[in-house]
Amino acid sequence: FGEDAAALSPVGEMEKEMPPVLMFHGDADQLVDYSTAVAFRDKMKANGNVCELVTVPGGSHGFSSDKPEWKTKVREQVEAFLREQKLLPVEAK
Repeated sequence: FGEDAAALSPVGEMEKEMPPVLMFHGDADQLVDYSTAVAFRDKMKANGNVCELVTVPGGSHGFSSDKPEWKTKVREQVEAFLREQKLLPVEAK
């Protein structure tokens, strides 16, 4: 990405106010280092934004391929996050 690669990072280019974010990141990702996701989450929270990072233990960059059980886990967690953010109706109990 050239000499100014850091300028392309979402962490470096983040606006102060951001919409809620839910991220999933494998801690064995060899394409995008896990620390990048942690830095993004930390900056989001420092700016007062909502950001949840879900760590996929042993997950690679395409963790749902090598850990197929996460396909269901991701869907469940996305739905719960959207409900918490009042972007989906609350489930009846």
